[in-house]
Parts: sequence; C-alpha cells; structure tokens
Amino acid sequence: DHATAAERFPFGKDAYQMYLDGLTTRSNGTLNYMQTDNRFQLIRDWAGERGLYTKGDTKTQFAKLVEETGELARAILKKDEKEFVDAIGDMVVVLTNMAHLGGTTIEEWIDAAYKVISKRTGKMVNGTFVKDEK
Repeated sequence: DHATAAERFPFGKDAYQMYLDGLTTRSNGTLNYMQTDNRFQLIRDWAGERGLYTKGDTKTQFAKLVEETGELARAILKKDEKEFVDAIGDMVVVLTNMAHLGGTTIEEWIDAAYKVISKRTGKMVNGTFVKDEK
C-alpha cells in the first residue's frame, strides 16, 4: 500500500487541501506570485522599521534561521499544526531579511531556484526526490 500525498502530509487531508489551494500557479515556465511580492515588501518594511537592516547582519539572521528550523523540527515531531505553520512563516521572514541584508531579494532567490528546479529530473526514493546525475 502506498499512502496518498494527502495521507503523508503531516496534518491530514484538510491541511493538505489548504496547502494545494494556496500554491501559486505556473504558466509559461514562470511563477505567478499572486501578491507575494507585496507580502515580501511588507516583511522588509516591518524589518526596516525595527532596525533589523541597520543593526542586524546575515550572520544573526542565519542563527535565527537555525533556531526556526529547530522549531519546525519539533512541530513536525509533535504533530503541532499551529507551530508548524508558525515556524515556516518565521523562516520565510528570516530568509527575506537575510536576502535583503545580503544585497538581493528573496524574489530573486526564488526565481533563480525555480529556473534550476524546473528543468530538474529525477525520481522519488524513500520519500525524497533524488535528482538525476548529469
């Protein structure tokens, strides 16, 4: 028996459907961000108002990302849906700030990553996508 994607999703079928409903759509090989650019700008505005860009740096943001990663791992192990969502959101905020502090934007990171993965081939092995060797 193979579990469906919804059954493997950590918080059940309703959460999986919400996940599917929230995915961006793809057309012509590029992502349609559905207002995400504005969301990222809101994050940058929030961070700027709090001095993260004048008093922080990529090292402090990386440490924060590791902290949030630990919170995500704990949420998955405890099957805590609220903390799962919170940790992922916090990680996106930290990555947005890290990109800004590094002189780029998270939108550029996402576009660059998508250009690479959109052409990637491979297969699923033990629940993990393993890319083909070139």
